[in-house]
Amino acid sequence: MLFKISILLLSINLTVNTVSGQTEDEILRDLYENCRMWSNTPPGENISQLHFLYYIGKSTRDFARLITYIPTDGNRAFPDLDLEQFTILFKQICSERGVFVKDWAASRKFLASSRTIQEVAHSQPEHTDNEDEEKALKDSFDDCRKWLSRGSSEPLDTNIDLSGFCWYMGINDNTVLNDYFKNNQHARERMEYNYRNNLNLNQGPIDFTLYCGVFRHICSINGDSLEDLIARRKNEAAARTVHEYIMSLSPEERD
Repeated sequence: MLFKISILLLSINLTVNTVSGQTEDEILRDLYENCRMWSNTPPGENISQLHFLYYIGKSTRDFARLITYIPTDGNRAFPDLDLEQFTILFKQICSERGVFVKDWAASRKFLASSRTIQEVAHSQPEHTDNEDEEKALKDSFDDCRKWLSRGSSEPLDTNIDLSGFCWYMGINDNTVLNDYFKNNQHARERMEYNYRNNLNLNQGPIDFTLYCGVFRHICSINGDSLEDLIARRKNEAAARTVHEYIMSLSPEERD
């Protein structure tokens, strides 16, 4: 069954380009223009990093990410952002937050529409977007990686394969994953990207962003709180090894 999930999801990924809707780069091109107008940046000029930080929420954690990931131009420690740099940085922050570009872009645009840049400039730094939830999901993601590698002397895999994710989550029915990826264009695009950049299949396609998306989806359809499901999966993983879990499945479930 788990092998069938991998094949089905891969087939979904390979047909992603037939789905209508904006790509991430198109979304971010629109967002860049929205940020430029909101920050009163003249046409043709790049957006300052300070205005970028104000636009995305003036979060202390995002400021730290800005310092870590922004390129320098040799002359200025904090060069202004052109569209390409804006896109790279926004995607990087989304990846670390475990959110999809389309969702966070929409929330940033809505946030900007509700207040001016002057109001943000005079406000206190924010602790936004459920930072405790983000931390809890990152801890869960790492726990899954460690569980799958228990007993191995090899370094932890960066991502998680589909079967490993299903084992950790105790999923024996492909409906949950199929529904999620069929109805989430950007999740399919991200899955396709991860497959395309891993032709040797030595890394799984579930990165932190996809892990968060599917985990939240499972919570929503089962009526579980995020905290409860994280704790339950950790406890069940601690109680048995991957091999013990696989051996507990019926022959049909292993197929």
